[in-house]
Amino acid sequence: MPVRKDEEGHLNHPEFSDAIKKAKTSQEHCLVTNGLRGNFDKTFSIFFAKNVLGWEDVQHVEQNSTVSYNDLGSDQTNAPSVAEAKRLAEES
Repeated sequence: MPVRKDEEGHLNHPEFSDAIKKAKTSQEHCLVTNGLRGNFDKTFSIFFAKNVLGWEDVQHVEQNSTVSYNDLGSDQTNAPSVAEAKRLAEES
């Protein structure tokens, strides 16, 4: 739910802000508690958490790679950017 503010950045209805925060906290607690107990369907729980509570799936991916100039074709080794990269690599 977007927060509505006036031109000066003040909340239009600050009296509802705490009530909304408490309701969201209560929803999250209910979802987690009942989801872990198996009282809610897991698909429902996932969609509810993402769409209502703003949860996200996060993946951490680590990638390591090595590029060798020998892997480049002869037509690419004459390109200015490759030549410049080679020169910089040799200088360091």
